Amino acid sequence: MIQALDSVLIQYTTSPRLLRWQWHGPVTDQLVITAFDTLLKFARPRQPYYWLADVSNMSPIGTNAQQWLNETWLPHFSRLRGTKLAIILPQNIHNQLVLETILSNPRYGGTCDVQYFSDTASALDWLVDGNDFCLAAIESEWSKAIETSGIVGRFNSSDF
Repeated sequence: MIQALDSVLIQYTTSPRLLRWQWHGPVTDQLVITAFDTLLKFARPRQPYYWLADVSNMSPIGTNAQQWLNETWLPHFSRLRGTKLAIILPQNIHNQLVLETILSNPRYGGTCDVQYFSDTASALDWLVDGNDFCLAAIESEWSKAIETSGIVGRFNSSDF
């Protein structure tokens, strides 16, 4: 299943329980807060074990969004009990430092194994333990959604 919300494209697979998201639009504090809040609402009923966060093209995050992510979002994310989090490294050093700061927060508590990657293929391979069949299915669905805009459904945070 692939969905889009403003600046975030989300993919969820039931086998494995993987939530993949990619930032693809502008960055404002309100867009970041809305998108990350929606990610939580989307994830709660699905309880993904594996997360892939692609923030490689995300513009620098503002201080209000950083504070909200650190103080509000992170404790909720930690309660989801994911087992693996793969992060595609941001292209700008600012967001890389923001990520490192947030994930070093004691509120996070290291609830899952976090690894940083420079490309999606390596990150997915790590998340699915090298299962080529699973990897191919995930990538095929993602590619089709990107290529065929009609497949990507739009939703609002009130949909959950």
